[in-house]
Parts: sequence; structure tokens; C-alpha cells
Amino acid sequence: MRCISDLTRDFDRDGVVALGQVLDDGAVDQLRDRLDRLCFDQDGRGLPGVRDLADHIDGRSDQSVVQRVNLYQLDDEFERLVHRNDVLDLVTAILGPNIQLLRDQCFYKPRRCGGEVYMHQDNRYWHLDPAHAVVLFIALDDCTIETGCVHYIPGSHRGGRVDHVRAADGRSILLEAVADKARSVPLELHAGAASLHHCQVLHWSPPNRSSQPRRAHTIEYVAAGVTCRGKALTDAPLLRGTLDGIKYGSIPA
Repeated sequence: MRCISDLTRDFDRDGVVALGQVLDDGAVDQLRDRLDRLCFDQDGRGLPGVRDLADHIDGRSDQSVVQRVNLYQLDDEFERLVHRNDVLDLVTAILGPNIQLLRDQCFYKPRRCGGEVYMHQDNRYWHLDPAHAVVLFIALDDCTIETGCVHYIPGSHRGGRVDHVRAADGRSILLEAVADKARSVPLELHAGAASLHHCQVLHWSPPNRSSQPRRAHTIEYVAAGVTCRGKALTDAPLLRGTLDGIKYGSIPA
């Protein structure tokens, strides 16, 4: 990764920053296999704990965005990712010391039928106060425009919370921000590369119509003292990197 001071400067400005490669090919292959086994049985059916974000309120759709939460509680390799010192040092530089783990999760867009994740702010779902949280996004497959990479509106984290409505004309289980999608720009990542984004930055990802799956793992970190729906995060693990107690940057609310 680039030096922390450069990353925090760009993060403060844009609300999102590319980190470069964080996993080698062997680690990526291993995590893909583990992710598949955590999400599907031998017949390809979703396991208990798996949710499809492409579902409609009244039933299934013909698209799919597989989600499973808290993989770190189920698998040692995903748990190790949560504690990487280089990542924790960067997050500490942005959020300050005594960061906590909100959760981790996967977003799996199958080949040819991966669905859209509509424009949103993560904190519209999480209800964190203050909005001092970041998301590490790790690509486990090449995330391209064709496979449905994430598109961001740079600097939108500075505008505060925006209105959201029920997506797909009220049919989706997901919400959609009232925002200009034309202002968003794609962030393509090779498998094994990562990005970091603010929980208030506006972002979305298009469908995967390619012949390749688009698997990704995300880790959500929060600053000390943040509450969720008015309650303290008493069950959120406390994390420390090598820069514990040192604050290099700031994060806009």
C-alpha cells in the first residue's frame, strides 16, 4: 500500500481510496474456495445464514447477489483478514485509536445473473452515530465494469445523509439513494486488490452479465464511541494495529 499520509489525504477528499494488491494469488484462491463452501451446499443451494439481496419483497427475482454476514466467526482465514496490521494501521490513522469491528460480509454476484446493488450510503442501513466508519473492500475476482464493480460519487461523504427510497419501484428489499448516478465513477480492482470507503459515500454496482463470477469480501470498522440505533456497540470486538494510540488523519461526519 502507499504511505498512510497520502492515503488519508485522498480518503478525506474523496471518501474512497484504492489500496492496491493486498492478497497474492494463492491467498485469493484459498478464500474463494472457503467463501463458496460457506455460502453453498454441494448442490449449489444457499446454506442457512445466506441472504440474496436481489430478492423482491414478494419473492425471488431472476438475478442474484449472495450475502453472508460475519464470516470471521466461521472461518479462521477470514478472521485473520480482520486483524491485518497494515489495514488496521490505516484505519487507525483515519478513525483514531480503539477501533471496533462492526462485522464482515461477502457480496457474491454469480456469472450472467448477478444483480444490481442500488445507489446507497452504507450508514442508511447501519444507523451509526456519529458516522465514523469505513469499509474495506477486497476483490476475490476481477471487479470490472463488465462483472459489476463498485461505482462511487467522489466527495459525497461530505454531504451528510441523503434520502433513500425502496428500490425497483418499491419491489426490492434494498433501498436506493436519491442521487445522480451519472456523477459516479467505477473503481475496477484486480483479484486480490482492495479499496477503503467511508460509510457515507454514495456508491452502487451494476449487474454482472459476464461469464465470470464477482466475489468480494468486505470488513466494516467503526471508531470508538460510535453507537448503532442509539445503543453502544458493546459486542463489537476491539482491534489494535501497530499504531494504536496515534491519530494521523480525520474523518468527516
